[in-house]
Amino acid sequence: FYLQSVQRVGPEAYTLYALSAVGLLMTRSHPGGIYTGETAGDVIRSICGSVPVLVESAYKDRKLYGWLPYVQPPSASARDNLAEVLFALGAWLGVDRNGVLRVEKLWDGYSCTIGPDRIYADNCSVKVTDPVSSVEVTEHQWVKGTDEVTLFDGTATAGTLVTFSDPAYDLVGDGVTVLESGANYAVISSGTGTLKGKSYNHLTRTVSRVVTKDAEENIVTIQDAHLVSITNSADVAQRLVQYYRCRETIQVDTNPHAGPPGAVVHMWHPWDNQYVQVTVAQRDTSISGLLKSGTDALVGFTPLQPNESDYYDERVLLTDSGTWTPPAAAETLRVVLIGKGSDGEDG
Repeated sequence: FYLQSVQRVGPEAYTLYALSAVGLLMTRSHPGGIYTGETAGDVIRSICGSVPVLVESAYKDRKLYGWLPYVQPPSASARDNLAEVLFALGAWLGVDRNGVLRVEKLWDGYSCTIGPDRIYADNCSVKVTDPVSSVEVTEHQWVKGTDEVTLFDGTATAGTLVTFSDPAYDLVGDGVTVLESGANYAVISSGTGTLKGKSYNHLTRTVSRVVTKDAEENIVTIQDAHLVSITNSADVAQRLVQYYRCRETIQVDTNPHAGPPGAVVHMWHPWDNQYVQVTVAQRDTSISGLLKSGTDALVGFTPLQPNESDYYDERVLLTDSGTWTPPAAAETLRVVLIGKGSDGEDG
């Protein structure tokens, strides 16, 4: 933990207030930005800042495309932008005992066995969800446009921070000077005037995958994952299919040592009186005289591994006529053809 404050409350008593590494991220802002192939390792380290983080080799060189917003507590924080990166990669966030964060894969092997002696079966319940018919994942792409937008109009003091709800580029100040800027923000000098820039065109496309054949329509949609792009949308959809095919969740109190969240374990099913394979989806531990962890265990789910991913390493946007030659090492290509816009209709 990271110590935040110490207060003496008696002759030999002190109150300590400390945050975990993730808790520290929840107190920090992050400027976000437009990503056009930056590696996941670099983006993660920029989000974590001074909080030490290790990124597994399977993920650190993956290129990210898309956008992250400017986040400021309390409405959002660096933790939220890190969660977007993890979702795009299919990675998990762990932490060492010394407070170092770890971005790594979930292991698909058995971590432990949760036997009947580690379960408080009296409060067990089993939740079975309706079949999901399909998943729909939205791909995102930001392309520089030509429309001019006004980002600030008024009087500013020295060092005024202006944030944008939508990204912009080619910032120009009239009556104020841009001291520092990014796709989502600008720091401007004192003065009265305007700050203008050019907007990005936000292009989207939906990727759909069937989860349960012949099921009644019950679609799970993922629309606001801003780092899902043409390079990784198929992989994200594949992971969602794997997850939503598993419909049974055991909800029961367990011993706190019985497997961390994300672990694949052998678990005693209190109602079926047999061991089943589960992945610990959630665990909430209450500290009292008797330690218990409220556990949600997803029956039958196994995390996909990085070597099973359907991921493209490069993205190339072609807008002119001519010939394009793919890199010599390319093994597969995915081509998305987008026709010209229509002229509209009368009325």
